[in-house]
Amino acid sequence: MASSASHPPGLPHAVEVRAPARFHLGMFSFGDAALRAFGGTGVMLDEPATVVRVRRASAFGSSGAGAARAEGFARACAASWGLPAGTAFHVDVVAAPRAPVGRGSGPQLALAVAAGVGGGGGGGGGAGGG
Repeated sequence: MASSASHPPGLPHAVEVRAPARFHLGMFSFGDAALRAFGGTGVMLDEPATVVRVRRASAFGSSGAGAARAEGFARACAASWGLPAGTAFHVDVVAAPRAPVGRGSGPQLALAVAAGVGGGGGGGGGAGGG
């Protein structure tokens, strides 16, 4: 990718994050039936994986399947983490399972984008450092 004068030295130009799918096996109720106390179990699956590439950009943007949703997650990270005005990211959704199919596709996309934003020089919540 082309170098940018606004790109901080020592930070990657792009970060690729791969998040495996989660297959939910069921929900369980614990304790008092009158209370909403639930837990669940599941397994991680290598495929279908969610793969995103996140890079700093002059304006927010996105591409790929679920692009608008991914861009919304990047915007939410920037706002929640109090990133400086003008900090923006482009998110390329390289691969993602179709949603919803019960494999955690929404949370996996959100977490992958957050890790990319954090790992791409966004700082913030510890998802990838910074």
